[in-house]
Amino acid sequence: MSRASGATTAGTALGKVKNEYTAILEDDARLTAISDAAFDAVDTDKSGCLSFDEYVVMVKQTTVQAGFEAPDKSELDAVWAATLKELDRNNDGKVDRKEFKVLMKQILAAMVEFQQSM
Repeated sequence: MSRASGATTAGTALGKVKNEYTAILEDDARLTAISDAAFDAVDTDKSGCLSFDEYVVMVKQTTVQAGFEAPDKSELDAVWAATLKELDRNNDGKVDRKEFKVLMKQILAAMVEFQQSM
């Protein structure tokens, strides 16, 4: 495979992924299904809300899977505080299913934006 065709293949693959993320963002039912599945996986006590401890597990797993060092306690506290400020609409100190969907939408939108910049 030539270098040019390899670049074209990679560009095509990125375009397909971007289109998939965009399609999810434009289909609320699909976004809800994906968000609910992710929420259910993280809400280990099945309370219907993500606690700080559940959030910590999610953030640590995500960062390690992405190849980064797991954040320390002060970083986790800061991220949790920022997350609550941004998402916790009912000010209960937790992230519920609807609030989590907002987070998922933001993540997908950021992924689309990142891929557009490449």
